[in-house]
Amino acid sequence: TIWGSWLNDQVDTNATFQVSLWTDIPALVGQSPFSHPGSLVCSSLFYPPQTPGSALHYQYRQYATNLQERFYNPNVPGLPGLIGADTEIWRYDFFPFVPSCFVQDGGPFANGRTYWLTVSYLPQTSGGGNYVFGWKTSTKHWKDAAVFGSSPAWNPMFDPRTGAQLDLDRKSTRLNSSH
Repeated sequence: TIWGSWLNDQVDTNATFQVSLWTDIPALVGQSPFSHPGSLVCSSLFYPPQTPGSALHYQYRQYATNLQERFYNPNVPGLPGLIGADTEIWRYDFFPFVPSCFVQDGGPFANGRTYWLTVSYLPQTSGGGNYVFGWKTSTKHWKDAAVFGSSPAWNPMFDPRTGAQLDLDRKSTRLNSSH
């Protein structure tokens, strides 16, 4: 399950998402002040519920309305990265194959492991609108950096208004960002 929103409340009801699971490269003093994704464990495409013949799908529903949120894109040159607004949060529930690689190995009581998850919105190539999706996954704050980019060049995210390091939640465009 992830929660996300669409830039300017323009919702793509036929969205395809790529969900990927990565190993963790922990922060190391003197080398990297933030952890980031390591090796790709697996990746799958998830199709809208109305797609015929699709084994991997998701369900979605509106989760909250009447909000005032902003989108952040750290790659926008010459701008502070705040690119728009939205007023709705949507909930997306993904259903991978069972068994699959999307299984937590370890846990808080058995040599817990950390994994990174990337969720990428894949716009339709023909006749698609100008849709932009951003997502959040956690109500817990791990006191580690949210990152953007792609392997191996991950970069920490900073709030353009305050310069504070952002903590493992994401609102951006089609970046390969992670939690």
